[in-house]
Amino acid sequence: MIYMSIHSAIGDRVSEGRLFPLTHTLGFPETRRMLVSNEVTALVNGPWESNSWEARCMGLRASLDRFLDGTIVQVGMPDPALPYERKPKAFFRLLHPAYDQVWEIRDLHKNPKLSLRVFGRFADVDLFIALGWQSRDKLGKPTSSAWRDARVACKTAWTNLFYVYPPQIGTNLHDYISNAVPV
Repeated sequence: MIYMSIHSAIGDRVSEGRLFPLTHTLGFPETRRMLVSNEVTALVNGPWESNSWEARCMGLRASLDRFLDGTIVQVGMPDPALPYERKPKAFFRLLHPAYDQVWEIRDLHKNPKLSLRVFGRFADVDLFIALGWQSRDKLGKPTSSAWRDARVACKTAWTNLFYVYPPQIGTNLHDYISNAVPV
């Protein structure tokens, strides 16, 4: 019998061209790792339809570099009593319901309604798999069907890539991300 790990499966998905390692745009050493889907690759690498869209996507790309280089990141963890409480300073956020293990990365655009959101799951500590994205203005209220659809799409993409492997499940923030602080 052959036993594989999620790390072997990730290597297979990279070899198949279904996931791509994201490298730091300035070539800085990478403390954390991120692999991205075709959809996220197109978003951060272009080509883009306009200069303004390119600027938005490059702002997101700079935010993703913060994760890769190990910069301290602010993370919003859901409060069961207030699952949709605003956390405007959070760079990462575990979405409600927490048992889905779907996370969003925010690009922290100066206008929150124009920010881009990347959805994914952790495969291990400091190993994020970015599977989809959406513009914040298209998502609406946190209880909207657009948010639900983004979570479902993320979980479906994960299942299609790693059928037998669940995402990382932790009991605290540092089970997912090192050098992070809760907000």
